[in-house]
Amino acid sequence: MPFTVEWGTEQVVYRTNGYGGSDADIYGTGGVDSNVVDLVTNGYHGAMVMIKATFPSSPTDNLNFSTKYYNSSTFDGDEEEQQPAGQIRNKFNGERIYTYFVGLCKYFKVHLEADGTTDSIDVEVRVTPFRLTG
Repeated sequence: MPFTVEWGTEQVVYRTNGYGGSDADIYGTGGVDSNVVDLVTNGYHGAMVMIKATFPSSPTDNLNFSTKYYNSSTFDGDEEEQQPAGQIRNKFNGERIYTYFVGLCKYFKVHLEADGTTDSIDVEVRVTPFRLTG
């Protein structure tokens, strides 16, 4: 029996000023987390995550990202983290876009960090949940 994908509403879970938001630019290796994405409340099975990253002129740092999974929206430190999920290589004064899928969890957030302390990277993270029907 074939499945049908039903897409939910896209949501922005992290946005820096370069993309019209107020979240902090990504700088340094400490990292930041996006807002929590709730898949369970509306019966979603997963989500498509799109990360846009804009690098400065003559960049040296890359953008690393991972996904933190949890069964509760509280994220009290016991979450499972996929490390690293990937890296977006720097681009001279330009934007790169990376898309991946998350599934089989109730809640997640995207962790972002630079792999150095030279550059300030503008980032936007968009999430579109989906459910499979059939």
